Amino acid sequence: MGTRKAVAVGYAFAIVDGDEVHGIGLRDTGARVRVDGVEYPLMRAGTHAGSRSMRPSA
Repeated sequence: MGTRKAVAVGYAFAIVDGDEVHGIGLRDTGARVRVDGVEYPLMRAGTHAGSRSMRPSA
Protein backbone atom coordinates (compact mmCIF):
# COMPACT_ATOMS: atom_id res chain seq x y z
CA MET A 1 0.00 0.00 0.00
CA GLY A 2 1.36 3.41 -0.96
CA THR A 3 0.98 6.75 0.74
CA ARG A 4 -2.59 7.95 1.11
CA LYS A 5 -3.50 11.25 -0.55
CA ALA A 6 -6.43 13.66 -0.47
CA VAL A 7 -7.36 14.34 -4.09
CA ALA A 8 -9.92 16.92 -5.20
CA VAL A 9 -12.30 15.92 -7.99
CA GLY A 10 -14.82 18.60 -8.88
CA TYR A 11 -16.41 19.96 -5.69
CA ALA A 12 -15.51 16.88 -3.61
CA PHE A 13 -12.37 15.05 -2.56
CA ALA A 14 -11.38 11.49 -1.79
CA ILE A 15 -8.65 9.88 0.27
CA VAL A 16 -6.97 7.42 -2.07
CA ASP A 17 -3.93 5.20 -2.11
CA GLY A 18 -1.07 6.93 -3.94
CA ASP A 19 -0.84 4.00 -6.35
CA GLU A 20 -4.31 4.87 -7.68
CA VAL A 21 -3.11 8.27 -8.89
CA HIS A 22 0.39 7.21 -9.97
CA GLY A 23 1.26 8.89 -13.25
CA ILE A 24 -1.20 11.77 -12.79
CA GLY A 25 0.60 15.07 -12.27
CA LEU A 26 -0.84 16.37 -9.00
CA ARG A 27 -0.36 19.86 -7.60
CA ASP A 28 -0.93 21.10 -4.08
CA THR A 29 -3.96 23.39 -3.81
CA GLY A 30 -2.66 25.02 -0.63
CA ALA A 31 -5.66 23.72 1.34
CA ARG A 32 -5.50 21.07 4.04
CA VAL A 33 -8.16 18.55 5.05
CA ARG A 34 -8.42 16.51 8.23
CA VAL A 35 -9.95 13.03 8.05
CA ASP A 36 -10.03 10.69 11.06
CA GLY A 37 -7.47 12.85 12.84
CA VAL A 38 -4.97 12.82 9.97
CA GLU A 39 -4.22 16.05 8.09
CA TYR A 40 -3.60 15.78 4.35
CA PRO A 41 -2.58 18.42 1.81
CA LEU A 42 -5.36 18.66 -0.76
CA MET A 43 -4.06 17.77 -4.21
CA ARG A 44 -5.62 18.37 -7.63
CA ALA A 45 -4.69 17.19 -11.11
CA GLY A 46 -2.33 19.64 -12.75
CA THR A 47 -3.93 19.27 -16.19
CA HIS A 48 -7.41 18.83 -17.60
CA ALA A 49 -6.39 15.46 -19.08
CA GLY A 50 -5.16 14.33 -15.66
CA SER A 51 -8.41 15.33 -14.00
CA ARG A 52 -10.42 13.39 -16.58
CA SER A 53 -8.43 10.24 -15.83
CA MET A 54 -9.42 10.45 -12.14
CA ARG A 55 -13.17 10.39 -12.82
CA PRO A 56 -14.97 7.05 -12.46
CA SER A 57 -16.14 5.59 -15.72
CA ALA A 58 -19.89 5.38 -16.34
